[in-house]
Amino acid sequence: FVSVGIGPLCYDERFVRLSDEPAQCLKGDLYFISKQMGLKYPLQHLGKSRGELNMYNEFMLANKPTGANFVRLAEQFKLQSNGITIFPKLPSMLKSYYKNWKRNHEIKTSEMALDGSAASLLQKFFTPVSNSATFHQAAMNAREEVAQMDVDADEDFDNLQHLDFNTVGNDVLVR
Repeated sequence: FVSVGIGPLCYDERFVRLSDEPAQCLKGDLYFISKQMGLKYPLQHLGKSRGELNMYNEFMLANKPTGANFVRLAEQFKLQSNGITIFPKLPSMLKSYYKNWKRNHEIKTSEMALDGSAASLLQKFFTPVSNSATFHQAAMNAREEVAQMDVDADEDFDNLQHLDFNTVGNDVLVR
């Protein structure tokens, strides 16, 4: 948005409140950015507060992601902006957030469909072993693999015992 040496840009008054003086509730960087932009409240990307996320979520659940709807939502952000929990947004900012929102919404919907149960998720993707002989053989194979890993680790340790190690910081030096 604002970079060093760049003054206020031209914003559509449908989405922001133009002002020579920023809102009194703004402090620090937010005050500086508002002053530089010539706005009452600075433009901030979505996701800075729970209020903004709730507003976006409710709107997107009730409306399709069209250009006209992003304009309507940006106008709502302007009307409800207070410089504390809600800041104005441009339609392009709202549109660019849609991909993240959609992905997060699909994840939450999937979790709700599974009732949040890891067991039900496992049941959907894996078939339990019903044959006890097959299960016993799989367990024995796994036990043998672990035992072989232990033997390999012991051999590696024996091969390293004759070396002289010295540490410097996080580095290990071998002499």
